[in-house]
Amino acid sequence: MNIKTTISDTCKLECVDNGKTMIADILDFRQQKRLSVSVMKSVKLEMRYNDRTHIYEGNMGGLTFTTVGPLIENIKQGR
Repeated sequence: MNIKTTISDTCKLECVDNGKTMIADILDFRQQKRLSVSVMKSVKLEMRYNDRTHIYEGNMGGLTFTTVGPLIENIKQGR
């Protein structure tokens, strides 16, 4: 039996300072290390994984953004 891992192309991004949420496109993802996203298809945001809170954090334009990252699914293949 094989297990196939799929990672979502988008993630939910939240601004800590004003409480707004948005959907960001994932450019690069290294699980529990770093995450690079495109906000509104125009601004690139680099985020680092925080081991204490288990979320990705990044700063842009004086605002702090957080996300739990993309949805990761493990799909069993075979019988």
